[in-house]
Amino acid sequence: MQVIDTSGHVSESTFHILRTLVLFAVFMGAVVVSRWGIRKFILGRGRTPHRNSKFYSIVFVVLIASLLLLRSPIERLAADIRSAISASHTSEALSWLVTAFLGFYYVLILSSIFLIVIQGIGFAHRFVDKRIEVWQVRLRDSSKTGESNPRFHASKIVRMVNRLSCNALVFAILLLYFGIGFSIFPRTEVITGTLREFFGPPLEDAVRAVENYLSKLGYLLVILMFGWVLLRAMKYVFGAIKRVIVLEHFPSDWVDPTYKLCQTALFLFVLMVSFPYLPGAESPFFRGFSLFLGALVTLGSGGTIGNLLAGILADVYTSFSGG
Repeated sequence: MQVIDTSGHVSESTFHILRTLVLFAVFMGAVVVSRWGIRKFILGRGRTPHRNSKFYSIVFVVLIASLLLLRSPIERLAADIRSAISASHTSEALSWLVTAFLGFYYVLILSSIFLIVIQGIGFAHRFVDKRIEVWQVRLRDSSKTGESNPRFHASKIVRMVNRLSCNALVFAILLLYFGIGFSIFPRTEVITGTLREFFGPPLEDAVRAVENYLSKLGYLLVILMFGWVLLRAMKYVFGAIKRVIVLEHFPSDWVDPTYKLCQTALFLFVLMVSFPYLPGAESPFFRGFSLFLGALVTLGSGGTIGNLLAGILADVYTSFSGG
């Protein structure tokens, strides 16, 4: 009898070890899938031709559609097998095998959706990045200043924002992928709860902040559009003065420095008007930063900043006078 009891304990422990190994294999499979998807469609490691990209898209769509169509028959089959197992009073391992099979099935659906979403994010990121690169090449060719052009620096900022947005989206999709994947298996639901407690409140606060900011975003877009229209009109007027219109008391040599001064004044005006509608404008950091800038402007009149402004004004006056 003692040998039989010992063998029973060994078989039960073996079953628990097997279940742990299976869950670990599922986790490693999810890691491999996510790593392959990020390397293939986000980082561009081992770039594939455009046809292969379409091939992957077709494969993912067909796989998702097939798995979703087979979902109801497979769930009914699993329910019938569970009923037969419970009626025959057989081992718990058989019932767990059915649960594990359904878990594999759901993870396969989730992995297919994850891969096609990652592919879409990578496609959008590369599309925007190529447009920014074309913009930078056009700025290098059309401007004498080249990379010192303010628009070129703006394009670099836009490119950095594009990369940060892509990384943030990938991180959010990874959290959803592993969070939902862990919730499929009962023994790993504790990991899902931990992820929800750790990342849930910050994500909820971020979503709530975005929702509250949408009203201010409309005002900001209107201000920026108004500033852009004024800038285009200003560029047209100064260009006409330089090429066509002749003013008696305004030589053509004054056009470029006057345009730069007016452009800077317009930029400062737009920044001042749009500052209350910027994200985080009501935060203590922005308030302290605005006070710091005000203190620099106030105290710099008799110090280093005042001398710097005097030098700039002297250069402008020299350019105006033609000397």
